[in-house]
Parts: sequence; C-alpha cells; structure tokens
Amino acid sequence: MSIKKLIIRIAPIVSLLTILFSLVRIYQIEDISMYPALMDGDYVIVENVSAGIHVPSFFGYINAHLYDHPTGIKRGDILVFKHPLDERLYIKRCAALPGDSVMQWNKIFYLQIGSDENLTRRYAMKYSLKIATVEGQL
Repeated sequence: MSIKKLIIRIAPIVSLLTILFSLVRIYQIEDISMYPALMDGDYVIVENVSAGIHVPSFFGYINAHLYDHPTGIKRGDILVFKHPLDERLYIKRCAALPGDSVMQWNKIFYLQIGSDENLTRRYAMKYSLKIATVEGQL
C-alpha cells in the first residue's frame, strides 16, 4: 500500500477523533466529594459545547477553548476544571451563578437567586427544596 492511500484511509479517522475530542471528554472520578451522585471510580462523559469548545487533547489536559459560550453553565451542571493553584482536575456541581447569594450553616446549603424572592421560591418548588426564612424574609 502506498503512503498516499494510507493517508487517505487514516485522514477521516483522525479528523473524526479530533472533532469528537473537541466536543466530548471522558473523565474518571478520583475522590468522594460528589458522593452519592458520583462515586470514586465512576466515569463521566462531559460535553464541551454548552461551556465552549475545547482545544482537542488526546493525552492530558489543555486549558484552552476554541469558542467560549457566554451563558452555557447553569445551576446543577457538573463542571470539570483545573484549579489555578495545583495540577489536579476537579469535578464539581455548579450550585450558584453570578449574582446569587450562598450561605452554609450547620452543614446545610442555602441559596438566594439574585435578589428575587419569587424566583427563589419557584426554583425551590420545582426541585422540592425547603424554603428557609430569616427574620420573616426569604
């Protein structure tokens, strides 16, 4: 087989893998911080389109995007990111967005969505969450 025929056969496969690894990545959970939803040893498939299109990386992690989607991340999404102070990848759930108020007290997480009490109530009702009041306010 000539080199030209070999390149013609391999090029579509390489192109497909490049596109696939730009849009989707597979990660293995290496701790228990997401227990019981995700356990140590579980695999997660992460799509990169809603948060932006990543630079393809077949081995390791490249911290760069080909396209950044400005409004792609939502509450409840699972995020994979590299912490700026160490080399580990973190897999965490998005609990709040910019403008939200967050508080933890006695191991209970409290969320106020922006300054809109009605939006917070609708969110709590949608996901069957308890509504906490402080001094008569939400």
